[in-house]
Amino acid sequence: MKIINSVFTVACSMLCLASLSMAQEVVITQNPDCDTDAGTMVACGGNGSTAENWFARNFYVDEAVTVNSIHWGAANVTSVSANMIISIASGPGNPDGVTLTEVGTATQAIDAGPFYDTPVDSPIDVPAGSYLVVEIQIPDTGTDAGVWPASTETATETTYLKADECGISAYTDVAAIGFPDSQMIICLNATLGDFDPCDAPLPTLCTEDVDGDMVVAVGDLLTIIGNWGECGDGTYRPVGDVAPLPNGDCCVNVSDLLAVIGAWGNDCLPRGACCSETGVCSDAYTLDECSAIGGEYLGDGSLCDDGLCVSGACCIDAQSCVDGVSPWYCNAFGGIFRGSGTSCADVSCESDCDAVGCQSPDLGGHGADGIIGATSDTNPDAGYIVADTFNPTTSGAITQVCWWGLYIDFSGPTDCGVDGPVQATTSQFHTILMMVIHQCPERCLQVLTKSLLE
Repeated sequence: MKIINSVFTVACSMLCLASLSMAQEVVITQNPDCDTDAGTMVACGGNGSTAENWFARNFYVDEAVTVNSIHWGAANVTSVSANMIISIASGPGNPDGVTLTEVGTATQAIDAGPFYDTPVDSPIDVPAGSYLVVEIQIPDTGTDAGVWPASTETATETTYLKADECGISAYTDVAAIGFPDSQMIICLNATLGDFDPCDAPLPTLCTEDVDGDMVVAVGDLLTIIGNWGECGDGTYRPVGDVAPLPNGDCCVNVSDLLAVIGAWGNDCLPRGACCSETGVCSDAYTLDECSAIGGEYLGDGSLCDDGLCVSGACCIDAQSCVDGVSPWYCNAFGGIFRGSGTSCADVSCESDCDAVGCQSPDLGGHGADGIIGATSDTNPDAGYIVADTFNPTTSGAITQVCWWGLYIDFSGPTDCGVDGPVQATTSQFHTILMMVIHQCPERCLQVLTKSLLE
């Protein structure tokens, strides 16, 4: 977590405010900053619009705060409004892999931009040591221009995406679908809390694991006995107050003792899917269990049904190909994974573009179904849109997109010819490029990039 004080900026794992205790306003973020849009994001859409997309982040909050608003950004202006749900989570990681207790909501008309400070409907008190999940739902934009969040290429924790129309029915790490650099900008504007933590709900998953060792056992019982009779004074919740749900009673007493006995032996370790080197998937493994059998752990709360454990051809180099391996195992050897279900007999490892079924440009345009060409004048706001239809030669996950941009120097002859002057410096581009990278009947997963005229 990164905390940005209203007076200065610090990056830390805890609330580093000791030197400026006079400043109570804080910003909680996992991004490098809150106002620099990298211009690259991934979303589900097509034909210039976007489908319903859900984006989420899971924050760890070290100290008690009250969240007042959410700072975020969105490309384009549209008639739809973004809806936000804020929840206390039972733990870190994928929102679909933890229990969420909703504590607040917010709504933002996407009518100005590029950044918004969206007030929450009611201030949200967040106890110290909480995991806080913020979900942003952007509805289908219909005939309006597509909308996607502002982003950065790096973040201390990842962004999760789900979009039913593109087949992503559960929250998925953007890195797992090939876009680790598409990290949503989201910052929580908050004040240091002065509320009673006992008024907040307890976590609903493994509440009885008092000592945090991921199992309900003797240590939890001894902690209850050691703190017996302690009650909070309005500024803290005593360690061991775990019952009754949902909020506890702010004291360590017989109800907590009975709760621990009732949950005795419960294993609280997070679990997820484990993918073998040959793409065989098994559910309900811990990270250590998966590592012990030589597998790749796909994340807390992940499931084999998520479809992330696959196998296919792996190009080790231009001459060497191995069949039936998983993407992670291929990458571990520095290879290039050619897609789920592919075989070495069907792919070429000598392609300059590291992709299956790459369509190369030619004098007639690009691809089999028409020309992608557009002329431009010196007006940087011309806004030309160029599109192409791709016909993949095999099914499976698309892991790379290759594209070529050209700037023609019209100060030369009218007919530049095959060898005419061509410059490829990105400083001469002024485009908003939407690349469709997943074949589907209506809506597709898109890479959304922007390069500006310098």
